Amino acid sequence: MWVQTLFPFSRKDSDPNSLLNRYRDWIHVRESSPALVKGDIQDFQTGDSRILGYTRNFKNDSVLVLNNLSGETVTVNVDKQDFKSDAALFSAFATNTINKGHQKMEITMPAYSSIFLK
Repeated sequence: MWVQTLFPFSRKDSDPNSLLNRYRDWIHVRESSPALVKGDIQDFQTGDSRILGYTRNFKNDSVLVLNNLSGETVTVNVDKQDFKSDAALFSAFATNTINKGHQKMEITMPAYSSIFLK
């Protein structure tokens, strides 16, 4: 007897916003960044317990990873002395807003989202 699947692979494969394709994108980003592949991991304090932050550093490559672990939108301030770059390398599962100031970045993260800054 054949069992009909609830979520056919072909439907997920063709949907650019599917979890499957988000993981594919993440794998591609990881493979293209020496810091994400070989870098050491250092805790990055955001001042908000809902946000898990860390940096990955390898030679001249650094990536800041921020994960909103809560079910609500959170705004995080990142001091540019702590992390100088403000280019979004990857945003997972939502669109994040980055307001760039002279001294800090203000990043608004939807619930359960992640962003990688390079």
